[in-house]
Amino acid sequence: MVYTHTMRPIQVYLSDEQINALDEAVKRLRRSRSAIIREAIDQKFVEQVQREKRLRIIKETSGGWGDRDTDFDPETFVDELRSGARLRRLYPEDEVISG
Repeated sequence: MVYTHTMRPIQVYLSDEQINALDEAVKRLRRSRSAIIREAIDQKFVEQVQREKRLRIIKETSGGWGDRDTDFDPETFVDELRSGARLRRLYPEDEVISG
């Protein structure tokens, strides 16, 4: 991930076990401690928040077409949109659309 926003230093206290695990990741991934910590925070917290937002939006918008007829045919709907019939109904006086 590329960070385009301002980075600020913080101080974090880690146990010996956490430092050892972090240093192993540094050797294995050939990344800095800071980069690994940022990536871990992104994966654990930032991405989780984004997933929760997407899920909330999906839940809030699901059933948006619930009032449609049960025999609703999406192909017919799209064909009608492409034909311009809807525009001709909305703007019958417009010669460009009705042509």
